[in-house]
Amino acid sequence: MSMYTGAKTVVRTVYGNSKGFEVKVGMHQGSALSPLLFVIVMEAVSREFRVALPWELLYADDLAVIAETKEELIKRLNVWKENVESKGLRVNMNKTKVIISGECQKVRQKAVRWPCGVCSKGVGKNSLQCTSCQKWVHKKVVV
Repeated sequence: MSMYTGAKTVVRTVYGNSKGFEVKVGMHQGSALSPLLFVIVMEAVSREFRVALPWELLYADDLAVIAETKEELIKRLNVWKENVESKGLRVNMNKTKVIISGECQKVRQKAVRWPCGVCSKGVGKNSLQCTSCQKWVHKKVVV
């Protein structure tokens, strides 16, 4: 008997929880097997197009792509997206985060009154200020 046999879940919405339903496929949220399976699958899927360490790092269920320039990063991300999607997987670009460090960070600052410390776009009312560096960041709205 599997530990997933008879597993039930609900969907939480702003209007309340749905009726419970049985989960027949997939893994439980937070399962210890999830990161291992992700790395095994991504290792096989990406074998022919990845560049390797230190430029690409598979960790848990995330991928880190590192580049010297913005142009090279965009090129590498597009290669990953095209190749992974050609194998039937889906890449959620809305979850993609870009972090710039070093000298390039200084060039990235935009002429806005209250720039976001991550994306440099102007922040509005819905933002947070870091207590250490005093930079503002966009606050995600949780629904």
